[in-house]
Amino acid sequence: MALNMDKVLAKQAELNTKVGKVPYMKLKSGNNVVRILPPFGARELPWVEFAVAFNVGPIGKQKTFTPRAQFGHQDCPLQKKIDELIAIGDEASKKEAARLRPKNKFHMFVISRADEAAGPLELALPPKVLADVLTIMADPDFGDITHPDTGIDICISYTPATGKSFPEYHVAPKRHSSPLIGDPALREEWLGCDYFEKYKLGRPADADYIQACLDGRVDEYIAAKKGGEIPPDLGDNEEGEEAAAHAAHTAAAQGQQTFANVAAAAPPAIGMTQTALPTVQSPFAKEALFWLPVNGQAVQVGLEKINELVLAGQNPQIMDVKANPPVWTTATDAGFKLVRPTPPIPAAPPALPTPPAPPALPTVPAAPPPPPVAPAASTVPFDVPGDEASALANTLAEFQLQRSQVSNDLMASLGK
Repeated sequence: MALNMDKVLAKQAELNTKVGKVPYMKLKSGNNVVRILPPFGARELPWVEFAVAFNVGPIGKQKTFTPRAQFGHQDCPLQKKIDELIAIGDEASKKEAARLRPKNKFHMFVISRADEAAGPLELALPPKVLADVLTIMADPDFGDITHPDTGIDICISYTPATGKSFPEYHVAPKRHSSPLIGDPALREEWLGCDYFEKYKLGRPADADYIQACLDGRVDEYIAAKKGGEIPPDLGDNEEGEEAAAHAAHTAAAQGQQTFANVAAAAPPAIGMTQTALPTVQSPFAKEALFWLPVNGQAVQVGLEKINELVLAGQNPQIMDVKANPPVWTTATDAGFKLVRPTPPIPAAPPALPTPPAPPALPTVPAAPPPPPVAPAASTVPFDVPGDEASALANTLAEFQLQRSQVSNDLMASLGK
């Protein structure tokens, strides 16, 4: 049977056009030593800058791609979705719009010293980390750090995001220069390819693919292409951790707001005074948007996010997206003000109730009358009429007096 050249050419076209998943380097916690590949051919820089939309689509079918609006295309389904969410205006829609908004990254190809067998890998760095790399590149003591013979490796120390913080990066140069690789064949292979062109990096995904990502129909889209060009899957890089940290911050803020709402609605406990919560005042409308530096890159956030930071005691650098000319300023200088309500003056305690009158004592019964007193016994041993009794008493008294006088006289005479 003769060779079917039509099928051979069709397969060749498929391999040349189907991009698929880009081999990328996901930074691990701790030190990551890499060598940046030099720019290929007429390229003057070893990186390409473009924004990426991360984790788009239903849970379990999320994809990462290069959106179209940044290149001036008006038919970007992702941008239309973001605009629709902003137009709805409720808090949930605004949060989803912020999550879908593309993040600016600097994409380069590197060799991971921990896995040289993997070959060139795409590494996407946020602006702040690239700024640290540029500091090393601009140092004349290091020369061209991408040179395959006299260049140097760099160490990117990476701390993943936790529940309440964003990822942290620290970039440092290795002290001594070293060759890219000792194997001449690998050296030629690694340096002989334009990987940005090979993987179509920096090119916008087509509108149908973006819509398929939003709808969770990427498998159907790929099946319908039948060997046609498929936008590269850029992986999640570190954006997954950043998104998790952002979600944690949002959940924490929602929890604090819920607590504040409950506290504001609940009546004060007995013996307690209800205190008003601090608020944030600013001259901006509720739908205002700002640029906020997050992990070395400018992220667009709403008024609510700035209010949360000010309530937490922070004074972040911000820029109104409508500012002309664009100028960074602090939240305080932009007019955000934390207002702490004056503590209420404690109310005077109410008058105590009048105690009830004690119960009436029982009536004490009157004492019984004393028994009649018997008349004193008469000194006269017999009953006599009244006048005669009186005369008799006088006579008796005189007799007794005389008797006493006689007795005294007798005693006196005996004493002589």
